[in-house]
Amino acid sequence: MLKIAIRADGSKDIGMGHIVRCIALYKKFKQKKIEIIFITNHNEDVERLLKYEKINFIGITYETLYEELKIVNNIIKENRIDIFITDSYYIDEYYLKEIKPKPKLLVSIDDNGICKYPSDIVINGNLYGTDIIYNKVHQNTKLLLGSKYTILREEFANKEPIKIKKNINKVLVTMGGSDINNFTKTVLESIYDLDCKVDIVIGNSYKYKEDLETVIRDNTKFNAIYNPKSMSQVMLNNDIAITSSGSTIYELAVLGIPSITTIQSKNQINAAKKVENLNIMINLGEFSKITKSELKKSTKELMTNYEKRKQMSETALRIVSKNGTDNIIMEILKYYSNKYYI
Repeated sequence: MLKIAIRADGSKDIGMGHIVRCIALYKKFKQKKIEIIFITNHNEDVERLLKYEKINFIGITYETLYEELKIVNNIIKENRIDIFITDSYYIDEYYLKEIKPKPKLLVSIDDNGICKYPSDIVINGNLYGTDIIYNKVHQNTKLLLGSKYTILREEFANKEPIKIKKNINKVLVTMGGSDINNFTKTVLESIYDLDCKVDIVIGNSYKYKEDLETVIRDNTKFNAIYNPKSMSQVMLNNDIAITSSGSTIYELAVLGIPSITTIQSKNQINAAKKVENLNIMINLGEFSKITKSELKKSTKELMTNYEKRKQMSETALRIVSKNGTDNIIMEILKYYSNKYYI
């Protein structure tokens, strides 16, 4: 039987985006009756999420990349891993070259062309993925780039998009699983007196609940939703969204939800600029430079501009594929089959 391992990390400090998209891949492979394990650095929030999602995982502890290499190589050997998938900003070319001979196929998920890849397959499913010039160690490395390969959770692939209404009254605020900069509070203070109801999504790794409570306790328009079972349904219950520029922007895009996005970290810059250039979302830029008055004005303008919301929704639905996860699985298995004549 084919055996796969996925190596990814997450935390309150670096966010949970890598973990969430790798869980989506994990589940797709499992549907095909493929044996698969998840390898992650010991972290309470990550392990809680993996257990909740019924993910078979191995938690590892190390101090240096060299120590991690020894641990991971042993896991690959002991579990007879055929395909090894990496998704981490901390992994470099040296790490990948050391890993490469161990499994039969090495696959790397990337966001910003962080190194020269020796991997068999490199995946960048961001809208700007096709803009990056990748340096490859081997000419036969397959590149899966752009929105055809955007990794989405299954719940987003099976939903119909929202209908754009002329008059709206519901706004979604979601800053990722951890909201590393506590920007949710700033957003709510900015739109506090707008004529709308507000759903606020709070993830497992959010650590500013006391700050949030001080803002929402006296405003009946604010509805805090903790760890929703169906994020897609929460999104579909809203007319527009205010979000950070992580993987959430693609989930909002495939549901056709007009959105305002902010940059919470350097690795979100390219995505925010791309959705702005494509007229899919309004990009307000780096979170620390956004004033409350600017955020309030932009939200109010989007709420009242039906034509703009309609155009944004139609563009997003046309550009971002719902089938990215399936496309990736198909390409990985096809590459493996061709390489080993299965």
